[in-house]
Order: sequence, then C-alpha cells, then structure tokens
Amino acid sequence: MCTTNRDDIDFQELGDILRPHLDGRRLFLSACAMIHPDLAKAIIPQSGCNSVIGPNENISFLDAAVLWSSLYHLMFSSNADAMKRDQLLKFLRQTSKLFQVSMSYFSKSTSTRSGISQDLLTKWCLTAVAVI
Repeated sequence: MCTTNRDDIDFQELGDILRPHLDGRRLFLSACAMIHPDLAKAIIPQSGCNSVIGPNENISFLDAAVLWSSLYHLMFSSNADAMKRDQLLKFLRQTSKLFQVSMSYFSKSTSTRSGISQDLLTKWCLTAVAVI
C-alpha cells in the first residue's frame, strides 16, 4: 500500500508498527484498500487486537465520514464505556445497509489456524466466513 506521503509499506510492516498499541482495542480503517485478510493476519493474532474493521469497496471521503460518525454515534449512545461484538455487528449491519457500503469485520478466532475469522457485512445481509 502507499501512504499519504507516498511511501510504500506492506501489511506486515504496518502490523509491526501498530501491534504494540492494539491490545484489547479495535482498529477501524476508513480506506477500502486497507481492509484485507493479510492485514488482519499481521495484526490480530500477535497483538491482542479485538477486531479490524473497514469497507470492502471504494468509498468516498464524504460517505466514509458519515458512515463512521453514524456508527460511533450509535455505539456510544448504546454504551459509552465499551464496544461489545454483538452490538458492534448489529450497528455495522445497519450502517452498511443504510449507506450501501459492504464492510469486513475481522476478529480473533481460536478455531481457525490463522487465528482470525471474517464477517462480511454486505449492503444487503451479513454472511459469516470463518475459514481464512
């Protein structure tokens, strides 16, 4: 991937930078080129990160700003102290459908060899995919 200052960086290198800061946290990515199983694999199993979430398709800056602010509003209105998986998936489904943006939700998994699972939140429905 290419950073805003035009430096090339791969998912493993980005994972090395982010990993120490993600224990018990969630990583939200607004750019479609960022959300990828390889990034989730480079971050989640070794960092303690709860999830990596972002759009699967091209999304305009305006749409991203409205989608994410709506999601955060729903989450913090529901529980200002924590983001629980079930509630987060519920609100991700709603915002994905409302703004017509397909999203990926990668999370820790003890049942897969890679240590991650993926939920695909399409514009129309939620489909769980656990083999990565």
